[in-house]
Amino acid sequence: RWEMWYWGRGIGVPGIGTFLAVSDDGLHWEKPIVGAFEFNGSKENNLVTPMSPYDQFLYHVQYDERDPDPQRRWKALIGDTNPRPAASPDGINWTFLSEKHIPSGEEGFLIYDELARRFVFTLRVMHDAGFGRQRAVNISTSKDFVEWTEPVLMFAADARDQELGAEWLRRFTADPAYRQPLAN
Repeated sequence: RWEMWYWGRGIGVPGIGTFLAVSDDGLHWEKPIVGAFEFNGSKENNLVTPMSPYDQFLYHVQYDERDPDPQRRWKALIGDTNPRPAASPDGINWTFLSEKHIPSGEEGFLIYDELARRFVFTLRVMHDAGFGRQRAVNISTSKDFVEWTEPVLMFAADARDQELGAEWLRRFTADPAYRQPLAN
């Protein structure tokens, strides 16, 4: 069975929520009634997090068959920036595993490294390398999905990247062919 968590908004409803869809073949999807939260005046919906600002929706949902605790089979980070780890027995009812946030920007990726036996979260941050704030990527890891290492810089643009980018822009904008519209 395929399961997909996606974000949605309601007409006239503030915030964003996480919804669940399921499929037996990955092509035809259904929205199961989970009854967890009210949406548009009813609990007859597939909403699995409350409608809220960006700090409450699910991010990076994973099924973890290795965890011996069935209450922690599903794992996710909750929140767009500075997320917190959470777990669920069913992918619907979520419990925070820690009050500690993982410091991050608005985008990241979560994997489980089978060889190292740890979760790896790469997270986008702003970094000052001496020529202004630039996007960079930090990394944080966890053996248990509760305690996470302090994020460390994985890669960032350096002065040479800035030079190459400026040179490309000069060449691109100097070429009249690139300034012509492709279609009217």
